[in-house]
Amino acid sequence: MVDEKHKTSQHEPNEVKAQHEAVAVQSRPAGRAGKAGVDTQVAPPFPATNDIWPRPPLDVTGFGDLSTGAWDFAPGLPGLIADAGIKDVITRIPETAIAFGVFVQEGTTQGFCKAAGAGAGRVLGIALRDMTAGFVDPTTGLLGYTAHRWATGILRVGRVWCVPSTAVTRGEDATYDTADGTPSAGGATPIVGATWYTDAAAGQLAVLQLNLTN
Repeated sequence: MVDEKHKTSQHEPNEVKAQHEAVAVQSRPAGRAGKAGVDTQVAPPFPATNDIWPRPPLDVTGFGDLSTGAWDFAPGLPGLIADAGIKDVITRIPETAIAFGVFVQEGTTQGFCKAAGAGAGRVLGIALRDMTAGFVDPTTGLLGYTAHRWATGILRVGRVWCVPSTAVTRGEDATYDTADGTPSAGGATPIVGATWYTDAAAGQLAVLQLNLTN
C-alpha cells in the first residue's frame, strides 16, 4: 500500500523524490523491507532451537550403529507372522496333529489338511500359531493343532517364523521333511514360491517367505 504522506509524483524533481523515499523507508515498521511504499515481509530472527526455524545439525554420535543389526526384530516363535506385510491366510480342519510353523498339505477329505509329507496332496502353506488352539497333543506331544479340533490357519502369502531342520540361507528354496512337514533346505523337492528370508543354523528360528499360487 502506498504511504499517502510520502507519495511521490513523476513531476517532482529527482532530489525531492529521493527525500520522500528516504522518509518512507525510515517510517516503515521494523521487519519490513522493499521499495518505498511496498509491504514486503522479512522473516524474523527466530532462535536456532525454535520448532519452526531450521535447527543446527543433529548430533548422532549417541545413536546405535545400525550396521550391527541391533535395529532388527527379536526372533518370534514358530508359526508367528514375522511382519505387517501383505499376507493370505486360509483355513482347514486338521486330519492329524500339526505343529505350529510346519508345512501342511491338502487332507484326504476336502476342507481338511495334514502335516506335509503324510501321503499325497498339494502343499498349502505354513501352519500359523494360534494360542486359542495351542494344546499339546496327547498322542504326539506336539504343541499345535490337535486332529479334528480347532480350525488351522495356513499362511500362503507372507513371512512367518519357522525352525528349520537344516541350516538355511537367505534366498534359498525351502523344502520340508516328509516325516512331519518341518521346513528345511536342500531337500529333494523345493516348494515353488517358498524361499528363506533370513539365515539360520539348524534348529534356530528363521523367517520363511511364502508366495504360493498352487
